[in-house]
Amino acid sequence: MKRVFTYYEPVSQLTGQPDQIEVCRQSWERNGWQLEVIGEAVARRSTFYQQYVDTVSRLPTVNPGKYDYHCYMRWLAMAEIGGGVMIDYDVVNTGLTQSDAFESSELVVHCGHVPCTVSGSAENYLRVCREFCNLAAQYEHFIQIHDRPHTSDMIMLATGLIAFTKKFTVAEYPVYDQLIHCTSQACNIAKKPKLEIMKSLLDI
Repeated sequence: MKRVFTYYEPVSQLTGQPDQIEVCRQSWERNGWQLEVIGEAVARRSTFYQQYVDTVSRLPTVNPGKYDYHCYMRWLAMAEIGGGVMIDYDVVNTGLTQSDAFESSELVVHCGHVPCTVSGSAENYLRVCREFCNLAAQYEHFIQIHDRPHTSDMIMLATGLIAFTKKFTVAEYPVYDQLIHCTSQACNIAKKPKLEIMKSLLDI
């Protein structure tokens, strides 16, 4: 069976992730995919883990708890399992059954520079981890939010300093396509809970 992976570690300030994962799982499995949940325990198997932790844990963020820390860590976990397709658990599959969109070994981000759906080889996932570490010492990619410095894996990808292929396989809600990313911002604009929106997409 075709496989996709999503990374999950609980962040105390966030709620509803297990329910979102279950809706995500249903959407992918009904289209012939197996969703596997991975976490930091997988990344810990890497010989690069401690060096990576030492770097990414110091990067500035305005997001709650270890949210961004785990966004970085998912890349190392994907490298450790041998690469493949990594999705956020708020990406709903409304009809993508073919796997050929993900068959390239090069690193592909399927929503522009937004890493909600990524595919590639283990070597490329690890390369990106190393490039995150290289960029950590460069302040050009930090932004200011409410007078606080902030960066993320998405912001680093947006700098153009990391090599990857951009595709637009994934739509961002409320745009509809075979894969739909239900961003928190879009759900807030719609004034609906993310879980409610994700469940509604199962009925398309």
